[in-house]
Amino acid sequence: NRAETLLKWGFITEILPKERLLDRAVEIAKEYAVQPPIAAQMIKRSINHISSALDQAIMHMDRDQYYLTSRTEDFKEGIKAFFQKRTGNFKGN
Repeated sequence: NRAETLLKWGFITEILPKERLLDRAVEIAKEYAVQPPIAAQMIKRSINHISSALDQAIMHMDRDQYYLTSRTEDFKEGIKAFFQKRTGNFKGN
C-alpha cells in the first residue's frame, strides 16, 4: 500500500479513512488556530524558506549529476539500449 510506505518513510504522519479526512483537517486547523499568531507566521515562513532552499539545492545537484553522468560510457550505453529495446550492459564507467 502506497500510503503505508509514505507513512513508514516519514512523508505523512497518519493514514485516515476518507470519511474522517474533513474532521481531522478541522481538528488540526483548531490546533493551529490557538497558537500565537506571530510565532506561527514565523514558523510558516521558515518552513517555506527551507523548502525553497532545498528545492534550489536539489535542482543544482540534479543538474550537476546529470552533467557528470551524461559524459560516461554507461550513459551512452543506456541510450543505445533504450532505442534498441534491450537491457543495457553497464560497466560503471
